[in-house]
Amino acid sequence: MSRGPRTARPSALVLRALGLGDLLTAVPALKALRRHLPGHELVLAAPGRLAGAVAATGLVDRLLPAEAPGRAVPVALAWPGGRPDLAVDPGEDRHSGGPVAAAGGGREMT
Repeated sequence: MSRGPRTARPSALVLRALGLGDLLTAVPALKALRRHLPGHELVLAAPGRLAGAVAATGLVDRLLPAEAPGRAVPVALAWPGGRPDLAVDPGEDRHSGGPVAAAGGGREMT
């Protein structure tokens, strides 16, 4: 797993693992994305403190550090370069669509 710049592959940005529980419940969605988007760079927006747990899943190519006070959803993401090809929010919180929509590219899934 990398924290470096994006690659030339198409990218899928996945928001949001606010804590370890969120990350663990997102694992099935990450597996499905990995299976259905094998050529994409899978980027997870999550707090940097989860880097070890994110790497341990073996499902994510890159962590995009994203934090907000408490358990709030980040209002903006520091996405480098152009927009991702796909932005996904596997959570149920419809208010989190703001940063996904802002970073999203051609397709957005919630």
